[in-house]
Amino acid sequence: PGLFFAADKEHSKRQCLEFNQAGIEAVHIDESTKQKERDDAVRRLKEAARANKPFFICNVNILSTGSDIPEAEVIYPKPTLS
Repeated sequence: PGLFFAADKEHSKRQCLEFNQAGIEAVHIDESTKQKERDDAVRRLKEAARANKPFFICNVNILSTGSDIPEAEVIYPKPTLS
């Protein structure tokens, strides 16, 4: 399971779609996502980790520094200009 940090909403939604099309379950969250849905995404990631199944949360500025989700084994950082 992992986290994908996108540059913007479209980038996150596009990557989420690509994960799902490849058979890797993924969800997108951003500032318009309700807290209950955000919590559900984190719960699903933790469940996937326990079941040893792939799952990604694609997000834009929601999960960031200080997020404590040790179950996230893979982290894709957003692209930078450097």
